[in-house]
Amino acid sequence: MSQPERASRGRLTFVIHQISAGGAERVLTLLANELCKKGWSVTLLTFDSGSEPAFFELHSGVQHWPLSLMRGQGGCWKAIKVHFLRPWVLRRAIRKSRPDAVIAFLERMNILTLMATIGLKIPVIVSERNHPAFNTSKFLSLSRQAVYKMSACLV
Repeated sequence: MSQPERASRGRLTFVIHQISAGGAERVLTLLANELCKKGWSVTLLTFDSGSEPAFFELHSGVQHWPLSLMRGQGGCWKAIKVHFLRPWVLRRAIRKSRPDAVIAFLERMNILTLMATIGLKIPVIVSERNHPAFNTSKFLSLSRQAVYKMSACLV
């Protein structure tokens, strides 16, 4: 991972689990690609290993940093270790990308990103792509209520 050069418009870091065939992933890639074309420095942090190509094409200027933090990558002990390391690895990657703002996509990534950026004084925009009323997990609902108030904006 190389340090991003200073862009004329600033630096943005996007966070999502992976670039698969979903609607949120499509929105993220369209937004990241367009911002990159307009002169923004764009870094994309994903939790996959990067061994598979992104489903949606990324502009050549978008820096994709796969963090290898998916649960299914490795055995049981690795899954447990990865679960507890996620906030710290994500925090380190965000700091290394030196963003002016972070944009997280999808509920679990939003919660984790907000927790990982506590004390960093970096604005975090959370992009919710699910209807909150259809959330089936009480834990996620309570987590969302607790940390979303730390976001700079909810889209």
